[in-house]
Amino acid sequence: SPEQLVGRYALPSSGALLDVGSNLGWFSWLFAQGGRRVYAVEAFPTNQRAYRTTLCLNPAWNGSVTLAATAVGGPDAAGPCVVSGSAGDNAGNGVLRCGRAEGCEAARAGGLSCEPATLTTLDSLLEGWGDPRFAVVKMDVEGRESAACSKGGSWPSPTHAPLIR
Repeated sequence: SPEQLVGRYALPSSGALLDVGSNLGWFSWLFAQGGRRVYAVEAFPTNQRAYRTTLCLNPAWNGSVTLAATAVGGPDAAGPCVVSGSAGDNAGNGVLRCGRAEGCEAARAGGLSCEPATLTTLDSLLEGWGDPRFAVVKMDVEGRESAACSKGGSWPSPTHAPLIR
């Protein structure tokens, strides 16, 4: 249950999960199964397809889970962007690269999957979702957590949820 997962923290009896870098959605599914609202962000198209497949297989979660199929970055991030699988034992760890010269040639030459990715700010997503409040925030974006949170604006603030990295 969500309560067991974050047992050492005081988890409110209700509230949403913000799952940034949701990968295949382990945290998302745990919270959805517990009846919580989930807002997920995933940049890697391979993981997005797996995430959507899980939603199709669990239709009861469709009304409570929202997936933003995009990468998040700060206001200075510029595209175009690509996301590729990472070398090693976890092919689901997407590596985001943005800039004019970025492409998939090197990744594909190394046998890794690579696809174009969209890029937005976390503040833009939150605004589009009606600026929800979260009981828990899980963020795993391969060392880019600070960039994903940066805007110089409203998020994160002391009124937002504790962060699990």
